[in-house]
Amino acid sequence: MAVRKSNRAGDSGAEEQFVQLFCDVFGVEKGQYVYLQHPFVDIYGNHRTIDFAVMTEDGKIAFEIDGETWHNPAKVSHEKYVDDLLKQNSMIFEGWKVFRWTDSQVEKTPERVKDELITFLGYSPALTYFDNDTPSQQGSVFELREHQEEALSNLIKMREEGKTIALVQGATGSGKSAIGVLDAKKVGKRVLFLAHTKELVEQGAGNFTKLWPEVSVGRFYENYHDADAFVVCGSIQSVIRNLDLFKPDDFDYLIIDECHHASAKQVLKEYAEKEIQVLCACDLLNEGWDSPITEVLFMARPTMSKVIYSQQLGRGMRTHEGKEFLMVFDFVDNANMFNCPYSLHRLLNVSEYVPGGMVLGSKHAMAWDKDMFTKGEKPAVLVDFPIHVMGYEVIDIFIW
Repeated sequence: MAVRKSNRAGDSGAEEQFVQLFCDVFGVEKGQYVYLQHPFVDIYGNHRTIDFAVMTEDGKIAFEIDGETWHNPAKVSHEKYVDDLLKQNSMIFEGWKVFRWTDSQVEKTPERVKDELITFLGYSPALTYFDNDTPSQQGSVFELREHQEEALSNLIKMREEGKTIALVQGATGSGKSAIGVLDAKKVGKRVLFLAHTKELVEQGAGNFTKLWPEVSVGRFYENYHDADAFVVCGSIQSVIRNLDLFKPDDFDYLIIDECHHASAKQVLKEYAEKEIQVLCACDLLNEGWDSPITEVLFMARPTMSKVIYSQQLGRGMRTHEGKEFLMVFDFVDNANMFNCPYSLHRLLNVSEYVPGGMVLGSKHAMAWDKDMFTKGEKPAVLVDFPIHVMGYEVIDIFIW
């Protein structure tokens, strides 16, 4: 995973685990947008750092992992506690959204932290680099790393051998996008760049604009339909829906970013057409995908979030001709947690539960009931009648 780290970054086990949880939830490819120990200046001009920072299309987000030793109000000095509040207030004043966990939460309840990350950011947040960290040209020179030069040389050699299809594979942050843009520039003909999300489409368009400024770059997704640009960067979904706007020979160079997602779409298509009978979703299809034909769900992903549970269950809740019911196999007992009936205590928000005690009654009856339990005079039986019984007789029905 590629996490950007300042030279002042700590080496906390909880911090490392948080990065792993973030990548587990949003994918390793999103790790490149997480900044560890990100610098900022508070309202008094003091230089500080944020544990983790990400930039989304909606603004800046800060994640703070608070250790018991350094942040627990009961264990730190008054001055340190006040300073922590100043730091958080400064971040909020500067437009940051701030989310905080303790190190013990990260270590002991990781699934809950994952659920909360999804609640706060959504399933697929559009993350970008911070402006001062975006790769940029220096004059007219773009310095290639050694592996990028090697990849470009191999692509040229491949074409000389008459081959036309290549797969560029590399770790997150290794510069695969730049390789594609510069090779397309070398060919010098019209380009179609395809990706599965608008975030990746925008990144692609930005890379072409920076590295090949001599040509026009258009976008083709949602309300953008720049089909006549020299380089068209579009979403796979939008281009497929508008194939009539393009001719087979409109483009000479095709780039498919994150091409494994194209394979995933083909698999979903085959599932919808019943060519594939079973899908393993791996936490990828919680929302944004409907399959009315699904008749069986295997719930194997534990969650503390009722929202996530409902979304997962909803994948099979659509009606379909010939579908009589949905069968759910719950391997992690989510159903027991979220489908239990509401008791009077939960409905009336009564926090104190006393077995056999009254929940509703007159002021006198409630006081009498509380006094009885305080004295340890628990009832021998519970009478299931909507009245308060003042006297009763215990009967053993097997020997009376």
